[in-house]
Order: sequence, then C-alpha cells, then structure tokens
Amino acid sequence: MQSKILSRASTSISPFERIFQLSSAAIIIFECSFYLFDQKRHSRLWRTSIHGPLNTALEQYMASPHAAAVWEAVSNAVHTYQGSSSTWKAMLGFESAERKFINTILEIILQHRLQLNAGPCITTSTVFGVELKYFGGT
Repeated sequence: MQSKILSRASTSISPFERIFQLSSAAIIIFECSFYLFDQKRHSRLWRTSIHGPLNTALEQYMASPHAAAVWEAVSNAVHTYQGSSSTWKAMLGFESAERKFINTILEIILQHRLQLNAGPCITTSTVFGVELKYFGGT
C-alpha cells in the first residue's frame, strides 16, 4: 500500500510530511474498506475474490481525484506548519499551533472521504474542535 501511495511522491519530502501523507491516505482507505467489508461481509463475492475490501478501497482511492487532492492539501498544510516562524508558535503557544495543524489534517481527510452509497449524514462527535460526521449506508 505504501509503495502505491508514495509512487506520486518526490524523494525530497521530509519524514514528517511522509508520515502525514501516508496516514491521511491510510485513514481514507481504511474507512472505505471497512464500509465495503461491512456491506459485503456476507456476500460470496468477497469470500471467493482475491481482492478483498482493502485492495478494492486502495484501487478506488488511487483512481480517484482524491489521491492527488489529499497529497497537495497535506503537503501545503505541512509546509505551512513547518514554515511558521518559531516566534509565531511561541506567540500562539505550541499547543495552539499543533492543534491548528491537526485540525487542518482532519479537515483534509474529512473533505476527501470516499463515499459509497452514503445515506443521511449523522454527526456523532467532535475531535479537536472538528465535527466528525459518519454516513449511514442505504
């Protein structure tokens, strides 16, 4: 999975950026694969297929415009966070700057979810001030 996702990467990205690129993509892919698994767990198709929900979700993610959009947005967020002056971080407080960065990453993930037959949106919780929304199947 890492090699497919990083195939778009240049070798000059920092380890910090690489971690957030991979983890953002992984969260989106895992959510989709869970949805596929949940929807198809009793289907004979998945039991006989060599491609399970995780591979299917990975293929859908890589083929979608979300892969490039997430890559670009996370890259911009990391560069903005790393490029912020230490004076700015000291003024806001490190926790505040870190929280803003994490909120930005969460927003990117939530905006680029792979939605399959999403039903009505059900808000269930708030994490770091970001409202997390879960979609029920139809």
